[in-house]
Amino acid sequence: NNLNSTAAKTCAAKAGSDTVFEWHLNKDSPSDPYISHGHKCACTVNMVPASTNGLGASWFKGYNATTNKWCMDQIHEGGGKVNFTISADIKDGDYIVRGEFICPTFKGNADSSFVNCAHISVTGGGSVGPKGYDITKAYQASN
Repeated sequence: NNLNSTAAKTCAAKAGSDTVFEWHLNKDSPSDPYISHGHKCACTVNMVPASTNGLGASWFKGYNATTNKWCMDQIHEGGGKVNFTISADIKDGDYIVRGEFICPTFKGNADSSFVNCAHISVTGGGSVGPKGYDITKAYQASN
């Protein structure tokens, strides 16, 4: 839905820099794994210009993956962290970054999605703007 709430903090991020998303179940600690080792989950990181409030066909994949490992392997090996690199050619500006991992559920129902968002201000980038899609249409109840 509309992301028109104010972030408590905006993080500075340099285009082309290594960046980290972090997930924990109950506390901000590497000893607090988010989900069991047995799950093989996929990760995505999407970005949207903050000025759009997340609406419309403005979301894009604005990063380069830094590993070929399963997301859960990264999370457990990294103490709850998943690394990604912001594209070096992205335009400077404020963005909402949405990290997500998607896992099959324990009981065979719909997949579970775990989301983490951040407001970043990108500097040192290039001239590439988002080619965008509407993230509200990326998932259907039938998936």
